[in-house]
Amino acid sequence: MSTIRKDCCVTLISCGEKYNSFLLKNIESDVEFKKMTADLDLIITTDNPDMFSGCGAKKVFQFVPSFLRDVRRSRKRRWFNFHQKRLAINNALGEGY
Repeated sequence: MSTIRKDCCVTLISCGEKYNSFLLKNIESDVEFKKMTADLDLIITTDNPDMFSGCGAKKVFQFVPSFLRDVRRSRKRRWFNFHQKRLAINNALGEGY
């Protein structure tokens, strides 16, 4: 049995319990998204790949998120390094898209 690769895909990146749960809930409950991914492959890059097993994704990749400190005075917050979004794109490219 051969696998037919679709012409394009949806690739997403997510990390942290809050955002992973939000993404999974949206994947499972959004009717319009399900219609769209019926024609497109879904590739997810996350820090918790086990959470997304069985969600219909063609492939789930794991990554280690990095965070940047807030440089404003007397701030202790850390921000997700959005440069890591390229990892999701690289994963999709590695799958042939």
